[in-house]
Amino acid sequence: MGAERFKDLEALFNESIKDAVLQADVFNEVNVVIGIPFYNEKDILPEVLKVVDEGLAGLQDLRKSLIVCVGDPIGTEALEAIRLLNLKSPHLEFLMKPGINGRGASIRAILEIADVLEADA
Repeated sequence: MGAERFKDLEALFNESIKDAVLQADVFNEVNVVIGIPFYNEKDILPEVLKVVDEGLAGLQDLRKSLIVCVGDPIGTEALEAIRLLNLKSPHLEFLMKPGINGRGASIRAILEIADVLEADA
């Protein structure tokens, strides 16, 4: 991959997470980021998030957590399903921009957000 292409991908990645980083910064004293990368698992992902939310309910006094769901650009239906949930735990969800897709990019985005919050992932 050429240096210019790498710079373009890096700029696209940064643009993809820019708003999410600003939104994540609103959450105070986050110690743990629970990251969930997704593609378009609109049927199973809401159920997984409900289980995670229930599990975190008893831990909120011990550690402040933030659920971060980062999806592939094709994941619009899954993103909508997540947004329709009534999660009790703090959460943040978004899609990467077209051109910066794949599970690796989503995982990197989760790690970058955890780094900004100085939290474990």
